[in-house]
Amino acid sequence: MSKHVDQYEPKIRTGLPPPREKTRYDTKMVEGALRLMAEQVRHGQYVEMSAGSAGKFRKIVQSRGLETVQRRRQGESVAVVYVVDPKWLSAHPEV
Repeated sequence: MSKHVDQYEPKIRTGLPPPREKTRYDTKMVEGALRLMAEQVRHGQYVEMSAGSAGKFRKIVQSRGLETVQRRRQGESVAVVYVVDPKWLSAHPEV
């Protein structure tokens, strides 16, 4: 199966990088929510979260013997983490 991908042409623009500054967030996950979700999530469920939290979430889920598949669109900071059974993942190598 072939996917259609829109093409774009890169553009040269003028500008210098801004000075580095500390990352600031306007929201924060409730303390312990990440671990609680990782302990409750089951095969066939998924969670949307920040890309930084997704890595931690995946480690906790994988420590329980489940597998994860992460998807994140280019340029977006939100990742989707799908939780699947290892048997299902081996039967569906295309994901």
